[in-house]
Amino acid sequence: MSQFKYGHDLNASVEKIMREAEKWLILVSPFIKLNHRYIDELKALKTRPKCRILICFGKSEGQYHKSFDTEALVFLKEMPNVKIVYDERLHAKFYANENRSLLTSMNLYDYSQDNNIEVGVESVNSNIIKRSGLDAESWNYFNNVIDSASVVFNREPKYKKGLMGLTESYVGSETVIDEIDIPEISSSKQRSNEKKAAKKAEAASAEGERIKRPLETKSKTKADAKPAKDDQPPMGYCIRT
Repeated sequence: MSQFKYGHDLNASVEKIMREAEKWLILVSPFIKLNHRYIDELKALKTRPKCRILICFGKSEGQYHKSFDTEALVFLKEMPNVKIVYDERLHAKFYANENRSLLTSMNLYDYSQDNNIEVGVESVNSNIIKRSGLDAESWNYFNNVIDSASVVFNREPKYKKGLMGLTESYVGSETVIDEIDIPEISSSKQRSNEKKAAKKAEAASAEGERIKRPLETKSKTKADAKPAKDDQPPMGYCIRT
Protein backbone atom coordinates (compact mmCIF):
# COMPACT_ATOMS: atom_id res chain seq x y z
CA MET A 1 0.00 0.00 0.00
CA SER A 2 1.35 3.43 -0.99
CA GLN A 3 0.32 6.86 0.28
CA PHE A 4 1.16 10.39 -0.80
CA LYS A 5 2.71 12.39 2.06
CA TYR A 6 3.39 16.09 2.59
CA GLY A 7 3.68 18.64 5.40
CA HIS A 8 3.54 17.31 8.95
CA ASP A 9 2.55 13.84 7.71
CA LEU A 10 5.81 13.63 5.77
CA ASN A 11 7.90 14.42 8.85
CA ALA A 12 5.80 11.99 10.90
CA SER A 13 6.49 9.25 8.35
CA VAL A 14 10.26 9.66 8.73
CA GLU A 15 9.92 9.63 12.53
CA LYS A 16 7.82 6.46 12.39
CA ILE A 17 10.39 4.72 10.17
CA MET A 18 13.09 5.52 12.74
CA ARG A 19 10.95 4.60 15.74
CA GLU A 20 9.80 1.22 14.38
CA ALA A 21 13.18 0.03 13.07
CA GLU A 22 14.13 -3.29 14.68
CA LYS A 23 16.39 -5.02 12.12
CA TRP A 24 17.19 -2.39 9.49
CA LEU A 25 17.22 1.37 9.13
CA ILE A 26 18.27 2.97 5.84
CA LEU A 27 18.79 6.74 5.61
CA VAL A 28 19.72 8.05 2.15
CA SER A 29 20.09 11.82 1.86
CA PRO A 30 22.74 14.05 0.22
CA PHE A 31 22.60 16.43 3.18
CA ILE A 32 22.17 15.38 6.81
CA LYS A 33 21.46 17.57 9.82
CA LEU A 34 19.15 16.05 12.43
CA ASN A 35 16.50 18.03 14.26
CA HIS A 36 15.72 17.23 17.90
CA ARG A 37 12.69 15.06 17.04
CA TYR A 38 14.75 12.72 14.87
CA ILE A 39 17.50 12.54 17.47
CA ASP A 40 14.95 11.55 20.11
CA GLU A 41 13.67 8.73 17.87
CA LEU A 42 17.18 7.50 17.04
CA LYS A 43 18.34 7.40 20.67
CA ALA A 44 16.43 4.16 21.18
CA LEU A 45 18.65 2.45 18.59
CA LYS A 46 21.61 2.75 20.94
CA THR A 47 20.00 -0.10 22.88
CA ARG A 48 19.29 -2.19 19.76
CA PRO A 49 22.66 -3.47 18.52
CA LYS A 50 20.95 -5.97 16.21
CA CYS A 51 19.43 -3.12 14.18
CA ARG A 52 21.77 -2.39 11.28
CA ILE A 53 21.83 1.32 10.33
CA LEU A 54 22.91 2.15 6.78
CA ILE A 55 23.49 5.81 5.93
CA CYS A 56 24.34 7.21 2.49
CA PHE A 57 25.18 10.87 1.87
CA GLY A 58 26.94 12.95 -0.81
CA LYS A 59 27.41 16.34 -2.50
CA SER A 60 30.38 17.46 -0.38
CA GLU A 61 33.27 17.20 -2.89
CA GLY A 62 35.10 14.98 -0.43
CA GLN A 63 34.83 17.52 2.42
CA TYR A 64 32.26 15.62 4.42
CA HIS A 65 31.41 18.42 6.83
CA LYS A 66 29.89 20.40 3.94
CA SER A 67 26.93 18.04 3.73
CA PHE A 68 27.03 16.08 7.01
CA ASP A 69 26.49 18.17 10.14
CA THR A 70 29.19 17.48 12.74
CA GLU A 71 26.84 17.06 15.69
CA ALA A 72 24.69 14.60 13.71
CA LEU A 73 27.79 12.70 12.61
CA VAL A 74 29.16 12.41 16.16
CA PHE A 75 25.75 11.22 17.37
CA LEU A 76 25.34 8.59 14.63
CA LYS A 77 28.89 7.28 15.01
CA GLU A 78 28.00 6.33 18.58
CA MET A 79 25.43 3.80 17.36
CA PRO A 80 26.44 0.18 18.04
CA ASN A 81 25.75 -1.09 14.50
CA VAL A 82 26.15 1.54 11.78
CA LYS A 83 27.73 1.89 8.35
CA ILE A 84 28.10 5.28 6.63
CA VAL A 85 28.84 5.46 2.91
CA TYR A 86 29.49 8.35 0.53
CA ASP A 87 28.56 8.92 -3.13
CA GLU A 88 29.24 12.32 -4.66
CA ARG A 89 26.50 11.79 -7.29
CA LEU A 90 23.74 11.23 -4.76
CA HIS A 91 20.69 13.44 -5.12
CA ALA A 92 17.87 11.01 -4.23
CA LYS A 93 16.30 10.71 -0.77
CA PHE A 94 15.04 7.46 0.69
CA TYR A 95 14.24 6.31 4.24
CA ALA A 96 13.21 2.80 5.22
CA ASN A 97 13.05 0.10 7.86
CA GLU A 98 12.17 -3.57 7.47
CA ASN A 99 8.44 -2.83 7.03
CA ARG A 100 8.11 0.72 5.70
CA SER A 101 9.82 2.95 3.12
CA LEU A 102 9.60 6.55 1.93
CA LEU A 103 10.67 7.97 -1.44
CA THR A 104 10.79 11.73 -1.03
CA SER A 105 12.16 15.07 -2.16
CA MET A 106 13.10 15.97 1.44
CA ASN A 107 16.67 15.91 2.71
CA LEU A 108 17.33 14.67 6.23
CA TYR A 109 18.08 18.29 7.05
CA ASP A 110 16.25 20.43 9.59
CA TYR A 111 15.91 23.43 7.23
CA SER A 112 14.26 21.30 4.55
CA GLN A 113 11.82 19.86 7.07
CA ASP A 114 10.84 23.24 8.53
CA ASN A 115 10.85 25.58 5.52
CA ASN A 116 10.54 23.81 2.17
CA ILE A 117 7.56 22.41 0.29
CA GLU A 118 8.40 18.70 0.26
CA VAL A 119 6.48 15.59 -0.77
CA GLY A 120 6.94 11.84 -0.64
CA VAL A 121 5.39 8.45 -1.34
CA GLU A 122 5.27 6.06 1.60
CA SER A 123 5.02 2.31 1.03
CA VAL A 124 4.06 -0.15 3.75
CA ASN A 125 5.05 -3.79 3.36
CA SER A 126 2.00 -5.92 4.04
CA ASN A 127 3.93 -9.17 3.56
CA ILE A 128 6.09 -9.87 6.62
CA ILE A 129 8.16 -12.42 4.69
CA LYS A 130 8.89 -10.64 1.41
CA ARG A 131 8.74 -7.03 0.21
CA SER A 132 6.69 -6.36 -2.91
CA GLY A 133 5.75 -3.70 -5.46
CA LEU A 134 7.17 -0.17 -5.15
CA ASP A 135 8.47 -0.94 -1.67
CA ALA A 136 10.57 -3.85 -2.96
CA GLU A 137 11.85 -1.98 -6.02
CA SER A 138 13.01 1.06 -4.03
CA TRP A 139 14.48 -1.11 -1.24
CA ASN A 140 16.55 -3.19 -3.69
CA TYR A 141 17.66 -0.17 -5.72
CA PHE A 142 18.96 1.81 -2.75
CA ASN A 143 20.65 -1.20 -1.23
CA ASN A 144 22.59 -1.48 -4.50
CA VAL A 145 23.43 2.25 -4.28
CA ILE A 146 24.77 1.74 -0.75
CA ASP A 147 26.77 -1.35 -1.77
CA SER A 148 28.48 0.54 -4.61
CA ALA A 149 29.27 3.68 -2.55
CA SER A 150 32.52 4.35 -0.67
CA VAL A 151 32.49 3.21 2.96
CA VAL A 152 33.75 6.04 5.20
CA PHE A 153 32.67 4.61 8.56
CA ASN A 154 31.68 1.18 9.84
CA ARG A 155 30.98 0.10 13.41
CA GLU A 156 29.93 -3.46 14.19
CA PRO A 157 28.56 -5.11 17.34
CA LYS A 158 30.34 -7.93 19.15
CA TYR A 159 28.58 -10.77 20.92
CA LYS A 160 29.52 -13.39 23.48
CA LYS A 161 28.17 -16.90 23.10
CA GLY A 162 26.50 -18.57 26.05
CA LEU A 163 24.53 -21.66 27.02
CA MET A 164 26.36 -24.06 24.70
CA GLY A 165 26.29 -21.54 21.88
CA LEU A 166 22.52 -21.27 21.84
CA THR A 167 22.40 -17.72 23.21
CA GLU A 168 24.51 -14.61 22.76
CA SER A 169 24.87 -11.34 24.63
CA TYR A 170 26.06 -7.97 23.34
CA VAL A 171 29.46 -7.02 24.80
CA GLY A 172 30.25 -3.86 22.83
CA SER A 173 31.01 -2.53 19.36
CA GLU A 174 34.18 -2.19 17.31
CA THR A 175 34.91 0.57 14.79
CA VAL A 176 36.24 -1.22 11.73
CA ILE A 177 36.55 1.76 9.36
CA ASP A 178 36.73 5.46 10.19
CA GLU A 179 37.81 7.84 7.44
CA ILE A 180 36.01 10.92 8.78
CA ASP A 181 38.18 13.41 10.64
CA ILE A 182 35.76 14.86 13.19
CA PRO A 183 38.15 16.87 15.46
CA GLU A 184 39.08 19.28 12.67
CA ILE A 185 35.44 19.71 11.71
CA SER A 186 34.40 20.09 15.35
CA SER A 187 36.75 23.00 16.03
CA SER A 188 35.37 24.84 13.02
CA LYS A 189 31.83 24.08 14.18
CA GLN A 190 32.69 25.24 17.69
CA ARG A 191 33.95 28.59 16.41
CA SER A 192 30.76 28.99 14.40
CA ASN A 193 28.64 28.14 17.45
CA GLU A 194 30.59 30.58 19.60
CA LYS A 195 29.98 33.38 17.08
CA LYS A 196 26.28 32.57 16.99
CA ALA A 197 26.10 32.52 20.80
CA ALA A 198 27.90 35.88 20.99
CA LYS A 199 25.47 37.42 18.51
CA LYS A 200 22.49 36.07 20.46
CA ALA A 201 23.90 37.45 23.73
CA GLU A 202 24.51 40.82 22.10
CA ALA A 203 20.98 40.90 20.69
CA ALA A 204 19.51 39.91 24.08
CA SER A 205 21.50 42.66 25.80
CA ALA A 206 20.33 45.25 23.29
CA GLU A 207 16.73 44.13 23.74
CA GLY A 208 17.11 44.38 27.52
CA GLU A 209 18.39 47.93 27.24
CA ARG A 210 15.55 48.83 24.90
CA ILE A 211 12.96 47.59 27.41
CA LYS A 212 14.77 49.12 30.40
CA ARG A 213 14.94 52.71 29.09
CA PRO A 214 11.16 53.39 28.91
CA LEU A 215 10.71 51.91 32.41
CA GLU A 216 13.41 54.18 33.87
CA THR A 217 11.91 57.23 32.14
CA LYS A 218 8.46 56.37 33.44
CA SER A 219 9.80 55.91 36.97
CA LYS A 220 11.57 59.29 36.88
CA THR A 221 8.45 61.03 35.58
CA LYS A 222 6.37 59.69 38.47
CA ALA A 223 9.00 60.72 40.98
CA ASP A 224 9.11 64.28 39.59
CA ALA A 225 5.34 64.59 39.54
CA LYS A 226 4.94 63.63 43.20
CA PRO A 227 6.57 66.08 45.66
CA ALA A 228 8.85 64.61 48.24
CA LYS A 229 7.35 64.17 51.70
CA ASP A 230 9.97 66.44 53.32
CA ASP A 231 9.10 69.30 50.92
CA GLN A 232 5.40 69.41 51.87
CA PRO A 233 4.30 72.29 54.19
CA PRO A 234 3.44 71.25 57.80
CA MET A 235 -0.21 70.62 58.49
CA GLY A 236 -1.97 73.12 60.89
CA TYR A 237 -5.02 72.83 63.17
CA CYS A 238 -7.69 75.36 64.07
CA ILE A 239 -7.70 75.83 67.91
CA ARG A 240 -11.23 77.12 67.88
CA THR A 241 -12.61 73.96 66.42
